[in-house]
Amino acid sequence: QMYIGTDNYRAGQAAATAMIKALGKSGGDIVLQTGNTVAKNAAERIRGIKAGLVGSNVRIVEIYADRDRRPTAEANTRKALKDHPNIKGFIGIFSYDGPAILEVLREADLIKNFKVVAFDLYAETRAGLKDGEIAATI
Repeated sequence: QMYIGTDNYRAGQAAATAMIKALGKSGGDIVLQTGNTVAKNAAERIRGIKAGLVGSNVRIVEIYADRDRRPTAEANTRKALKDHPNIKGFIGIFSYDGPAILEVLREADLIKNFKVVAFDLYAETRAGLKDGEIAATI
């Protein structure tokens, strides 16, 4: 068999590296957001992120699944802010997660307080990257 596409494990490692760099030496707690945790691409990205964070000062405090729904991703961002008031960053694993996170952080006027790493290049993600609201996209 031949597979042509993203190596999601390595993409996860790259996301972890980007978050470590964005947070700096002090690190901090982060939240992961994904459509679900059982799809192969999501599971491999999560596994790569976890592996990439080993030995760092960055710790995953929760993984939120939104059942492949952006409105749920937005609600999960609000829930993460409430449930984990000390988090420093978000990694959005599905393509719409980064834009969903940005939307909520902008609404709450908190965008400057968090580091966001996203996947894929939705127009909103590109704009957030250009504006410095997204630390990196994979």
